Amino acid sequence: VRGHDIDGDKGAGVYVVNNDSNKSTKVVLKNIIAKDNKAYERGGFINADKKGTEVTLVNAIVHNNQVTDGGDGGSAIFSNNDAKVKILNSTIANNKNNGSNGGAVHVREEGSFDIYNSIIWNNHNKEGKLANMTGGEDNDFIVYNSIMNKGGNNGADSHENGDNTGKINYLTYDPQFVDAANGNYRLKSGSNPGINQGSNDNYNSLAGNHATDVDIEGKPRTIGNTIDMGAIEDTIPYVAGAGNVLYVKKGATGNGSAWGNEIGEVADALRWAKHRINLGGETLSI
Repeated sequence: VRGHDIDGDKGAGVYVVNNDSNKSTKVVLKNIIAKDNKAYERGGFINADKKGTEVTLVNAIVHNNQVTDGGDGGSAIFSNNDAKVKILNSTIANNKNNGSNGGAVHVREEGSFDIYNSIIWNNHNKEGKLANMTGGEDNDFIVYNSIMNKGGNNGADSHENGDNTGKINYLTYDPQFVDAANGNYRLKSGSNPGINQGSNDNYNSLAGNHATDVDIEGKPRTIGNTIDMGAIEDTIPYVAGAGNVLYVKKGATGNGSAWGNEIGEVADALRWAKHRINLGGETLSI
């Protein structure tokens, strides 16, 4: 969803509104990229409006979207009038609100956000201050297993760690994107605060199956035992040995290249094999 410019409107990429309070309108957006969209009033990418509206965003990268002039927030996503927005394993970064001090995800009139396994980073308001999550009341937000800037919720009605009786919980470490300036939101491998720090249970209950789903790049959604934060899973660290054989021994901690350097789980080997086959139709042995 790219390059939409909505002059004088809201929800430049997606506008979901339920006009019958006795019914529900549910939309799931999975494995998508939303960039360079502009809305005049609110919702640089998504505007969710009215009771019965429920939008779920999964494995998405939402970056470089704008609200150009409106007095509300939601340079990425706006939730209004009892609408519910759920964000899972998504990366929302470098969005800008030029018309107000509202943040990238913004609530008004009892809208709500449930945010899990996600990275909301370096979004700004019209004053150039960090503004990730704003509007509404503390109890309009639930945040777990996610990353946001420390002090990154400046603006109207901002929300910080520990708010909503402890239901707003996020890390403030740098997620160490590979090259955010050029749109590469992969996590640098190694000691990265987003790798293996998500919640498998939250993903499974709201989005799908972490063991069989793929991320936005088509890689296994979980590499290892625990899902990563954000839209892109870390690279697979295994290396096939001679004859394209990956070696496995229960409990081992190697890279799979030979006996004595085995990986520890058959399930991880099968995910690795599936990924390699998807990439190039290789013949593999485990």
